[in-house]
Amino acid sequence: MTISITLTSEPVQITDGTNGAHVTVERGSVQYADSADSEAWHSLRGTVLGIPQPRVVWMKVWSSQGAEISVTRWTE
Repeated sequence: MTISITLTSEPVQITDGTNGAHVTVERGSVQYADSADSEAWHSLRGTVLGIPQPRVVWMKVWSSQGAEISVTRWTE
């Protein structure tokens, strides 16, 4: 099942370590990290990110324009 998420400056947990996910950036620019309070946020280059188990990933908007992502989660 695919869900749409509107990102803001508040981090959103995408995976919790028990599932994997495909993330598609529909609009805007996003950043990702392994925790909500990380000091090492990485900008997503491209439009698709595959996240394998057991990674934990958080995402937030990279610019003040806002961002929209589609997330398809799976459990192996």
